[in-house]
Amino acid sequence: MSDTADNNDQNKAGNTNGSDNANNANNPDNADNLSDQDIAKALKGFEEDFKDLEGFGADGPQGLKDSSAGVGENSGVGETGESVPPDDLSAFDDPLEAELEGILGDKAKAAMLITPLQQPELLSAFCVLADVSAYCIGAEQGAVAVLKNLAGSSPEAAAKDLTTVISGLSVVLAVNRADKLEAKLWMNGEQGSDFAPPILFMNVAEFVEDFMIGSTDLDGLKANGLTVVDSGAMSRGEALKVIAAHTKFRPGADGGTGIVE
Repeated sequence: MSDTADNNDQNKAGNTNGSDNANNANNPDNADNLSDQDIAKALKGFEEDFKDLEGFGADGPQGLKDSSAGVGENSGVGETGESVPPDDLSAFDDPLEAELEGILGDKAKAAMLITPLQQPELLSAFCVLADVSAYCIGAEQGAVAVLKNLAGSSPEAAAKDLTTVISGLSVVLAVNRADKLEAKLWMNGEQGSDFAPPILFMNVAEFVEDFMIGSTDLDGLKANGLTVVDSGAMSRGEALKVIAAHTKFRPGADGGTGIVE
């Protein structure tokens, strides 16, 4: 009888530990302990969920028709004497040199990734995983990532990296080079359709156009009450916690897939 009671106690203890482990696995505070395999599972189901997000699919924002008309043209951008939005919250170290690079097109004046996500924290977490440096801003029409690295083809590299790491996530990369605006769709690390900037601006948050043409900057957006999340201020562990908080696991043959909540 004594041996039977001891075995029952051990079984109960084992069941309790199993329950605790399951709770710990689903607890966002324990996201620091997630392995790369766990994160891969969490991201695996995003592709189908991104397809279901209303208003933003593989063709970009809702109502946005692909068009090469107007791409690369001066689409309402002011004269080169206008203020240039900095790629940092502080002023450029050398404003004259930065302005010259912007005029010549060696360095974009502004670049941003427009996404179907609404939460800037989640977009910032994705940027951390993809090693994309950006200020992420939430909007009902879709959160955007204002890119910090504007030199050369860095904006295109950021779009490629983000859509490669987060499979199924489509973004529109908007770039202002030498007062010429371009907008291109990116998905799964590949560049897609071109969009005429005026059509793009009709389907995204109003501040997107203001920022891209240089009529406002990050400080102005913050002053207007917009939430700005710096991916550079978020560690990988913090990013995993944010993703875990926005993700739940479905049971499946492969141990579960992640879906956006």
